[in-house]
Amino acid sequence: VTSAGGFDASRTVCINTINQFRAGIGLPAYTLENTATTNTCVDTQATNDEKQNSPHYSFINNAPSCTWGQANGWAQDECPTGWGTTPDQVVACLQSMWAEGAKANCLGCVGCTAFGGACANCDYSGAKGYECGHYVNMSAPYFTSVACGFGDAAPSSSTGWSVQDFQ
Repeated sequence: VTSAGGFDASRTVCINTINQFRAGIGLPAYTLENTATTNTCVDTQATNDEKQNSPHYSFINNAPSCTWGQANGWAQDECPTGWGTTPDQVVACLQSMWAEGAKANCLGCVGCTAFGGACANCDYSGAKGYECGHYVNMSAPYFTSVACGFGDAAPSSSTGWSVQDFQ
């Protein structure tokens, strides 16, 4: 993966890790959306969310207004404060989100093919406890691509935020 901003290694590990998880349950790989326009959009989302200290702020409010990030049926996962933007930190955050599938109120999400985890015993938004939506987004059979964005000026940051937008 080649991209501006020095986040090549983090974008590569983002797509490879998600696809490794998907392969483990027999799902096809996502394509990485890796254009200058898309990367600028998702990097700006992560930066804005970090400044607002509000996960999904840019996604929900369509700020910035760009191809990715409109809350119109797509989905977003986010690694906020404490996760960081280095490849190892991205892997750790994604592993944490994937592990949601093993939580009791998320067991109905495993193998769920309904949009947004609309299956029995799948607590997508965390209304009954632990949230399952991150796992659902990464394992969704109805999405085909992901854009990985990073919200810190330095690719070696231990504090920056990252987003994964699914389509």
